[in-house]
Amino acid sequence: MISHAAASLKFVLQLYAGCVFSASPWTGALLLLASALSPYSALLGLAAVGSALYTARALHLLSVNNPPAVYSYSALFLGLIAARTFADPWVAAAFALLGAATSALLTASLRELGQRLALPALSLPFIAVYSCALGAGRVLGLSWAAPPSASHELASHLSAPARLYLEGLGAIACDGRVEVGLLVLTAILAAGLHTTLLTVLGWAAAFSVSQLLTLAPSLQLMATVNAMFTALALGARQYPPSVGSYALAALGATFCALCTPSLAAPFGKLALTPLSLPFNLSFFAWLLVTRQRMPRETVYSPVLAPTHSVISQRTLQ
Repeated sequence: MISHAAASLKFVLQLYAGCVFSASPWTGALLLLASALSPYSALLGLAAVGSALYTARALHLLSVNNPPAVYSYSALFLGLIAARTFADPWVAAAFALLGAATSALLTASLRELGQRLALPALSLPFIAVYSCALGAGRVLGLSWAAPPSASHELASHLSAPARLYLEGLGAIACDGRVEVGLLVLTAILAAGLHTTLLTVLGWAAAFSVSQLLTLAPSLQLMATVNAMFTALALGARQYPPSVGSYALAALGATFCALCTPSLAAPFGKLALTPLSLPFNLSFFAWLLVTRQRMPRETVYSPVLAPTHSVISQRTLQ
C-alpha cells in the first residue's frame, strides 16, 4: 500500500515537472503546490489524470511505446482549467472526468496518425476537447465561471514587463496570477538555469512582438505562455545548451508570438481561443524544417519522453 502510494506520488511529481520539460521532483512538487493555490482546480487536475489513465488502461492502450504520461498531460490541463471555465462545480467535475477520458482516445488516435506523418500529438487533444466543451456550454446555456481574482497587492509594485513574465509563468499552471507565477518561477529555478533562461527568452520574444503590434493584454498573455512553451520545447531538446540552442529557442518563440494574433482573429469569430495551438504549429514547423536537413529517423521519435511531452501534451496549456 505504501509502495503504491509512493509510486503514485512519484508519477504525479514527474508529470508536473514534465510540464516545463524537467525531470526534477522538486520542480514537480513546486508546480503541484502552485496549482494547489486553487485547491478545487488542483483536485480536478488529479482526478482528470486518473480518468485518462483508467480509460487508456481499460482500452489496453498502454505499452512501452505508449507510457501513462503520454495520456496524462492533456488530461491534467483539462482538469486544471475546468473549474475556471464552468461556474457549477458539478459541471466542472463532469467535464474534467469525461473530457480527460475523451482526450485519452484522441491522444491514441492522433499518435497513430502522427506516426504516419512523423509528427507528435502535442497538446492537440487538449485544444480539441476544450474547444468542444466551450461550444457545448453555449448550446446548453451553462453558466461560466467568474473571472479569476486579481493578483496579490505586490503585483501593483511590479513593472509591466515583470508582471507579464510572472503572469505567463502562472498560466503554465492555468492560473495567471502573479503569486502563482512566483511559485512557478521557483519551480523553474529548481529545474536549472537553462530552463529559466529559456522561459526568459520566450517572454522576451512575446513582449517584443506585443509592443510592436500593440496587442491587447489578453493576447499578450496568450502569446507569452505559448512562446515560453515553444522556447522550452525547442531549447530543452538541444543539450548541452549552446548559443545555437538559445538562438533556435528565441527564433521559435518569436514565430510563435507572431502566430498568436494571426490565429486569434479567425478563432475569435467562432467565439473560441487558439489556446496552445500557436505552440503546436511552431513545434511542427521546426520538425518539418528539420526533416529536410536529416533523415527522418533522427528527427522523429514515436514517443516524446515524459519530461519532454507537454504540452507536449499540453497547455494552454
